[in-house]
Amino acid sequence: MTASLRLRPEPIPPGPILLVDDTYATGWTMTVAAALLGDGGAEAVYPLVLHRRP
Repeated sequence: MTASLRLRPEPIPPGPILLVDDTYATGWTMTVAAALLGDGGAEAVYPLVLHRRP
């Protein structure tokens, strides 16, 4: 079984998107979320991480 991730069918608002993650360990969640937003038509995605785990 494979998992598939996708955005909700709602339109992405125009302009840049600030993607906030409270904890960053490997970066995979941020990478996938930014890719999905980019594929969905986001103009630009800016990541912000509040805490990076060692």
